[in-house]
Amino acid sequence: MFDDLEKDIRICLSTQPTPLRNRYAGKSPGTRGRTGLATKLLAEAITVSIGRTYRFYEGERRVDVFDVAIFLEDVLSAVPEERRERYADKLSINSDAAKIEIAESVVKALEEKWVYCYRPANAPHH
Repeated sequence: MFDDLEKDIRICLSTQPTPLRNRYAGKSPGTRGRTGLATKLLAEAITVSIGRTYRFYEGERRVDVFDVAIFLEDVLSAVPEERRERYADKLSINSDAAKIEIAESVVKALEEKWVYCYRPANAPHH
C-alpha cells in the first residue's frame, strides 16, 4: 500500500539540505539557537511534500494547506532541542532515529487535530 504518512514525512526530513537542518537544530555557524525561519521553512517543505498525496479535513471542510503549514510550524517548534540536534547530526546512526521520532510526533499531532485521507494528485476524483 502506498499510504504511509509517517514514511513520507521521514523522506521529506531526509531530503532537506544540511544548512536548513543545522539552522533548525540551532547548530548553524553565526546563529544562537534555532531560528524561526528554519522551522517555518521545514514546516512548509513537509506541507508541500505531503500535500501532493494527502488531504486534511475538519469535519466536512477541507483544511487549507496554509493552515497545515502553520500547524506543522507549531508542532516542529515543540520538538525537544536534543532531538533537533540529533536530526542535524552528520552521522546517520544518530539522525535516522531522530527523523523517525520527529515524523512520529508530526503524524500524531496531525491525527489528533484532523482527519486525513490518501489522495494522490493523479487519482480519479468522484
